Amino acid sequence: MKFGFVYLWYDTIRKKYYLGSHLGPPTDGYIGSNRRFQSAFKSRPSSFKRRILESYENITSKELLQREQYWLNMIDPLELCNRYYNEKKFAAGGNIVEHLSKEKREEHAKKSGIASRKYWDNITPEDYENRRKTAFGGNNFNRSYMKERNDRLLAKEAKIIFPTGEERIIRNIRDFCKEYNLNYGNFKTMLRSEKYKSCNGFKGVYL
Repeated sequence: MKFGFVYLWYDTIRKKYYLGSHLGPPTDGYIGSNRRFQSAFKSRPSSFKRRILESYENITSKELLQREQYWLNMIDPLELCNRYYNEKKFAAGGNIVEHLSKEKREEHAKKSGIASRKYWDNITPEDYENRRKTAFGGNNFNRSYMKERNDRLLAKEAKIIFPTGEERIIRNIRDFCKEYNLNYGNFKTMLRSEKYKSCNGFKGVYL
């Protein structure tokens, strides 16, 4: 368990809010994870004000996300992306799809597939060659490589450090993220990156 809090930022120029939570003290320099909010804050930090809605000396990551969800539930969906920088009403580190109904997940997958095909059907030969050379360290950009790469990442062992300080060796990253309500993509990035030190208070590295 660790110190945690739920916060609300207010943009005094655009008259917009951003609601979130963080596992750590309010003085550790954490701002927020939303990219649009981060961009606006970095360009003019003096125009933002923060209010701490709740704070806890001892709270787990899961409990803190539940408290963030309590406040998110009060937001009118019509105000998302309009009066708020928040784009979703789920306290799940950016993972929206897993909370959708089966029908909505199928609709999301269909739209994503159409958008992907449209992109690749209209890409120029020069852009395609550049993507092929730069993607994943220069490996061929194809489905067989992607499947092999994902299977290899799933099979990797990783040492995880919990927000409490407990250490554990795990083998299935996806199952671990699902159990602790962590964003799978962000968590994998944290494991293999020197830039990102933690994901919702969890730290770790591939072995």
